[in-house]
Order: sequence, then structure tokens, then C-alpha cells
Amino acid sequence: TVNDDVKPVITADFDKSVNVQCLQNVPVVPEPTATDNCNGNITPVYTEVGSGTGCDSTITRKWVFTDACGNSDSVTQVINIKDDVKPVLNGTAPDANVTCTADVPVVPEIGATDNCGTPKVHFTQEVTDSTCVNKYKITRKWWATDICGNASDVLIQVITINDDVKPVITADFDKSVNVQCLQNVPAVPEPTATDNCNGNITPVYTEVGSGTGCDSTITRKWVFTDACGNSDSVTQVINIKDDVKPVLNGTAPDANVTCTADVPVVPEIGATDNCGTPTVHYTQEVTDSTCVNKYKITRKWWATDVCGNTSDVLIQVITVNDDVKPVITADFDKSV
Repeated sequence: TVNDDVKPVITADFDKSVNVQCLQNVPVVPEPTATDNCNGNITPVYTEVGSGTGCDSTITRKWVFTDACGNSDSVTQVINIKDDVKPVLNGTAPDANVTCTADVPVVPEIGATDNCGTPKVHFTQEVTDSTCVNKYKITRKWWATDICGNASDVLIQVITINDDVKPVITADFDKSVNVQCLQNVPAVPEPTATDNCNGNITPVYTEVGSGTGCDSTITRKWVFTDACGNSDSVTQVINIKDDVKPVLNGTAPDANVTCTADVPVVPEIGATDNCGTPTVHYTQEVTDSTCVNKYKITRKWWATDVCGNTSDVLIQVITVNDDVKPVITADFDKSV
């Protein structure tokens, strides 16, 4: 009786269960062998069946060895493919605090690596808390995803733009000026200012006066404000006060005469003032009159300007005193 009921003996020197992350990590197909008690080496029938997706799938490999009498045995290799490793970003994006939009750092180059190929890097940028052109916040985000939907950690860069720097003023003029007259008020100067973000700035100019022309104050103010409301100012205060008295010019010497006919004429007395043409005042008073040729004339001159400043008084005293006896002509004998 010849009865072959012995299965082939398989030699399979490989892992029967394999776990990998990526399709490219699937091992090559091994080549198990088998010998039969009657027929020697046997060639297997090989099958390979896959299920699932490329990111979460199973490959089942099977080798069936059968001898001539139908005695059979098999060996199987199961390969589980599951990518659950997230990509890794590379590159840096440090937070930053700047004062001007022009100083915002450029978007850095952020890359990524993945265990199963080249991931896709995503980028968003959001502007929030915007109150002016140089006062807001930028939030940048980077993350990467692979073809299996694994996402990397998120890289966040926050850039704060805060222009809190006042303009820098250049004002090369006296801030406090004292003058006597309105015509001495200096011309309006032109201060300038530069801003850290906006360059040259045009000021808002105001001029306020108080008091009278003779005792007054002019306040000039320039306010420089940048686009974000940072402001600085410069002020010039001009005090106008005329306290200089006019000055008389001309002379009026005192005189002593014997007759009214000899009284000197009224001299021309003028005046000058620091702030214009003053008014010259004149009075004449006759006193101690006892006769037509015996009296006193007192002449006075003084000047006032528009601010009420008064000059010194010029006084001329003319004394008329006829103390000369008549001169007698007597052409006759005094004793007869």
C-alpha cells in the first residue's frame, strides 16, 4: 500500500506579521520554500490581497505548497500599513515688537518633513486690533499636513506694531520773547518735525492774543501729530509791553525881560517815541501879574504815546519885570 499523506515542510524565514507607517516601507516579497517527502522541492501558489486605504490598510500574502497527492500546507505574511506620525515643521518665526509697519519682519521660510513623503505647509496671516496704520497686531500661523491627514504642531508668530513714539521737533527760535511794540513782534517761525514712521509732519498752528496792544501776550503754538495720535508741541510766547516814555527834543531856556514886547516866541518842541509818533502837549500860564509889564509866564511841554507813557516835562519860565524908570528929556534950566 502506497499512501502519501505527508504535507510538504515549509521553510519561511521572515516575519509573519509586519507593521509599517508608509507604503514605501512595505518589505519586498519574501520567497519561502518547501520540500516534500516524495517530490522534493515544491513551487508554491502565491496570492496577495489588499484591503483599506494607503494610509490605513492591510496586505495579506499567502504561499500554498501542494504535493502531487494533494497534501498541502501554507504560510501567510500580514502587513499592516498605518501612518499616524505627524509632520515636523522646520524653521523659526520669533515674536516681534516693532513701532512701524515698515519694520514688520518678512514672512520667514518655514518647511516641513514627514516620515512618508513631502508634506504640505499651510500659512495664514491675520491682522487684529487695528487702530491706526502703525498700531495693530499680526498673527501668523504655519502647520503641515501629510497625505494621510496627520497635522503637525502649529507654529505661531505674533508681531505687535505699536507706534508710541512722539514726533521729534526742531524749533530753532526763542520760546519766550519780550518786545515793546507791536511792530517789533517777530515773524512767525516755521518749526519742523520728523516722525519715526511717517517722516516729515505738517503741524496744526494756532495763535491766541490777550490783553491790549500796549500790554498783551501772543501765544503761538504748533502741534505735531502722527498717524497714530502721538503728539508733541512747541510754544512761543511773545510779551508786548510798552513802558518806555517819549523823549522831548528842542530847548526852551528861561528868560528875564523888562517888557512884554521882549517875550520870546514859543519855541518848536517835538518828541520821539520807541513805538511811533507821540503827541506833544503844551500849556502856558501867566501869574503874578501886577501890571502890563510885570508878570510871569510859565510854559510847559510834555509828550504822551498811545500807551499812556509820559515824557519828562520841559518848563520855561519867562519873567517880565519892568523896573526901568522913564528917561526924561528936559531941555530947560532947572533953576531960574
